Amino acid sequence: MIKLHRFFLFQSKDEYYFRRGNRYNRHDKYAKAIRAFRRATDLNPSFVEAYNNMGNAYNGLGDHAAALMNFRQALRINPHYATAYYNIGLTCIMLGDYLSAIEAFEEALGIDPYDKSSRQKLDALRKRLKEQDDSRL
Repeated sequence: MIKLHRFFLFQSKDEYYFRRGNRYNRHDKYAKAIRAFRRATDLNPSFVEAYNNMGNAYNGLGDHAAALMNFRQALRINPHYATAYYNIGLTCIMLGDYLSAIEAFEEALGIDPYDKSSRQKLDALRKRLKEQDDSRL
């Protein structure tokens, strides 16, 4: 008799680990989330959302380089994944790299022109940089 974990009955193993990682992320258990997302991507190397959410978990740990690496991996798999560009923009803000953040938000808006979050971040960054330039005069 085959014994199956109850979560595998209605979803694939990669989806199970993805959902598990999302639960860990919601509870700020980033190291556990990363392990779950890594398992999901081991099972399904083209799981774009798992790479993206793993990047968010790395940001939660303060490892912005690893976060960027995962967002970029998501984009290698799907270059039209606007969410990864948005998250790159947020990470660049955390790093103080506002010009790269602007580029990332512009890329996200190029894919999804109705993305309100990217639009708001882009407008706020442009305003901030303009104010900095004006204060130097």
